[in-house]
Amino acid sequence: MRRFAVRAFALSLLLITLCAAAIGVGRLDHTPSPLQVVGFDNCTGEPCFRGIKPGMEWIALQKQFPSAIRSDHAEFDWPAPVEGVLAIGIIPSLDQKAVRLIEMADLSDNMQPLPFSVGSLIAQYGSPCLVFPDHFRSKIALIYPKMSVLIFTGSDPDAFRLRLDTPVWDLTISDDTQDFYGPCDTPINEAVGHWYGFASPEIYQQRNQAAKGNTDSPGDGS
Repeated sequence: MRRFAVRAFALSLLLITLCAAAIGVGRLDHTPSPLQVVGFDNCTGEPCFRGIKPGMEWIALQKQFPSAIRSDHAEFDWPAPVEGVLAIGIIPSLDQKAVRLIEMADLSDNMQPLPFSVGSLIAQYGSPCLVFPDHFRSKIALIYPKMSVLIFTGSDPDAFRLRLDTPVWDLTISDDTQDFYGPCDTPINEAVGHWYGFASPEIYQQRNQAAKGNTDSPGDGS
């Protein structure tokens, strides 16, 4: 019995040592994520591009990235060679005193997806606060407090399902995100709801209807 207890204790120590080693290796792994490779990261808890966030003084952007400045905006080339893809755009406020939005999308006729997936996006920025499954325009919008992401569902939206490797087609960082899509605490309805994971637009619609039914249950005066 004592020998068994000694072996069990030794095995426990070995497992603890292996777990600690795995955690240590994970922390030492500084391999950039697919979004970081492109230039997108977290800056003081908010999405940013190469350290640029909405609200940054335009004159500071001009000094830091003079080669990117154009007459009425700033442009950054994609670091990865993707055929037919245009630049990452930085748009100033109307008075051109601050950064208003940052957008990455292929606006050419080829319409290429961005070089990262929904899985990479969720891993870096967490779950969105709102999801808009737009069945009629064959797209899904993932909404964060200061960022929006568009995903196209293809020619057959009924067969589409969000997956880890689903490509992203448009990413926009802006302080105006919630002004356009609505705040994160927007009431749930058939068109908008929470993040329900990697599922089909139909599942999202059903979950939204069920959640809306719970909020409209007897006792709320309806």
